[in-house]
Amino acid sequence: MSDLAIVAELGTNLFPWSYDRMCRLIEAAAVSGATHVKAQLYKADHFPLAEQSAKRETEFPRSELDSFVKIATGMNMRPGFSVFSREDTDDAKASGAAFLKLATREQGNVGLLVYCIDSQLELFRSVRWPQTEEFGFAEANALPGTTTLACVPEYPSKRHYPWAWGPDMARLLPSPFGWSSHTTHWGDCIRAVRNGAVAIEKHLCLDKSDREGGWSLDPAEFKQMCY
Repeated sequence: MSDLAIVAELGTNLFPWSYDRMCRLIEAAAVSGATHVKAQLYKADHFPLAEQSAKRETEFPRSELDSFVKIATGMNMRPGFSVFSREDTDDAKASGAAFLKLATREQGNVGLLVYCIDSQLELFRSVRWPQTEEFGFAEANALPGTTTLACVPEYPSKRHYPWAWGPDMARLLPSPFGWSSHTTHWGDCIRAVRNGAVAIEKHLCLDKSDREGGWSLDPAEFKQMCY
């Protein structure tokens, strides 16, 4: 899988936040074979009121954006951020990020999609799979600089593995396409690649007790997936 874009999603495994924890996770991603490493960049008030308290606890400190980018770049990975607003996009770009990511919950946010495309940064965009009728904007065609990631937004995901309809990925998804995985393993990632995926996104944790450890690979597992 070394020729693929392999995105290590750090997500809320960065919390409880510390600079040391960030460094350890970025280093783990590099040693494990990731080509890209990503954190989530949002402000809690972007989300529904019921989610804001939990989201506020996991806001990435904007003062550390430059550090995240510098450390990842120094380890020969492309650093990036999931963004949820134009402000997030501007801050990510100003930090020197190499790519942006749009989550499935933003797949109907056409304005943000266009804004991210206009940033001219590499863009990964997750869309709910297999509900292709909900994709929305310009799904029949490739979008400039964009890789569309099929995603089952369940945590952990226990169904809808891509091998159940593998050939449909190439037929229904814009090219280039990839797979964003929330399973407890990496078998789905291997199968997606065999069906034409050129990018894989998978959560990375330091330990299975981390916040998203239930659908993350630890460094040893992530390395097995990559090699």
